[in-house]
Amino acid sequence: RSRSAASNTSEYVTTTLDRPRARSVTGAPIKQAWLEVCCYERDKQVGHFLLEEPTVKIDGIMVHPGALKNPDVRRICLPAIDNKDRHPKTVKVHQEIGEGVQISRHKDTGNVTLT
Repeated sequence: RSRSAASNTSEYVTTTLDRPRARSVTGAPIKQAWLEVCCYERDKQVGHFLLEEPTVKIDGIMVHPGALKNPDVRRICLPAIDNKDRHPKTVKVHQEIGEGVQISRHKDTGNVTLT
């Protein structure tokens, strides 16, 4: 099963890891997302990400000391996601999340680790 979505000017398509890369009508490879992250605050979806980077860091720190500079790591900063209706308790939850979680896909084995 494949699912596709457009994000700004980038195209993403999820496929199984053993399939060849899909190509757009221009012949350029379409980026393959291996991870889909949907962010909710209470009952409202505030973020949706299709990710192809091998490592994703999801955290609750607005100003991250020494922000990630590795291009292979995508950072999702939950407090930076725009939500004009953000509840004060959500801010507290972001603080509790703190350093958050790192999700990595190992290209050689296909294994996924969470740290």
